[in-house]
Amino acid sequence: MNYPLLTASLLILAGAAAGERRCVLQDSYDLSPKPTAGEAWHREFQAKHLLGLDSLTRQVGNGAPERIQTRTRLSAENRLRFADRVSAVANGRIQTFQREILESQVVASQDHLVEGAPLNEVTLKGGIAGLRAVYTWVESEQDYGRYYDGPEARESWLASLPADLPGEVLLPPGPVVLDQSWAIDPLKLRSVLAPGGAPQYQGVKGMERVLTRTLQMGVGGSLYHGIRGRVSGEASARLVAIQEVEGRRVAQVELSVEGVRLLSDITEFSRENKLKREQDGGVDSTSGKQLVELTGSGTLLWDLDAGRMVSFKFGGREAFRTEIHVVGTGDTYTETVQLSGRVEILYTSAPLKEKASRPTVDR
Repeated sequence: MNYPLLTASLLILAGAAAGERRCVLQDSYDLSPKPTAGEAWHREFQAKHLLGLDSLTRQVGNGAPERIQTRTRLSAENRLRFADRVSAVANGRIQTFQREILESQVVASQDHLVEGAPLNEVTLKGGIAGLRAVYTWVESEQDYGRYYDGPEARESWLASLPADLPGEVLLPPGPVVLDQSWAIDPLKLRSVLAPGGAPQYQGVKGMERVLTRTLQMGVGGSLYHGIRGRVSGEASARLVAIQEVEGRRVAQVELSVEGVRLLSDITEFSRENKLKREQDGGVDSTSGKQLVELTGSGTLLWDLDAGRMVSFKFGGREAFRTEIHVVGTGDTYTETVQLSGRVEILYTSAPLKEKASRPTVDR
């Protein structure tokens, strides 16, 4: 897997685009969104994970925990492409927009780093490509209502598909001056670290179920499931520069994530995603919890004139600690797994190039 991310994208994010120059500075800057009815945007999200197994222990009954010696490396790339079409705007807020999912998938490989062990590779589809979701702002609820239009639009898969608009969670609450900082709710990082929600990846017959379940849980897959629950640590943003790129003013906002820890209950997930060997072994119930740790930094480029995200990148460290307690007709045991490694994210937004309609032919 290719690390770091694409050189061309990084050059843009670093402000090396042709025609860039410093703007005339002013006292303060308003980074508010400026949506326009009729506009359409192509969004592309890419997340790369490179994780290694730190530890794997199993405790049977009241016995002492047994450390299982194994070496595993998990590489995964999550890709999401979608189009947003704005149809109504009022008071500076998008009232109605349609989101069409163009692509949703994760490509992963698991290498057990043992001589002769085969590489476990898998490509999983998110099951939502082709979906069209229409979002309408509900003032009384201060949130978007939605309905779905598309093939196999199963609401059980789509309930987590957020209405978040790119980058807005990182914006300040009001006008700011250069070098000013503001706090970010770590739970809201979902919208820039997992904008596609938590699609139910469709497995392939004969594929290793353990890897599928691991990705579905968010380890190497979507961080949507991990960014929830009890939270500690801090996240903040800071306006560091205003530049002119190709005649437009672009604000550079830096994100800092320091030791954010998120602890969540995965009991329901564990019960719904038992392995075949667990079912055959007479497992009656499972319960579990997952701890996700995030540390890193990001850069948001925000078009001040258009009031929209140009791009967002994030790089840092992530760790996953999963503890599952299994009760059944056989042994009762607790299994604890910890993986950690590197995460890199690139999220871009550009005007959507609509396909030209085919000309009609008179007969």
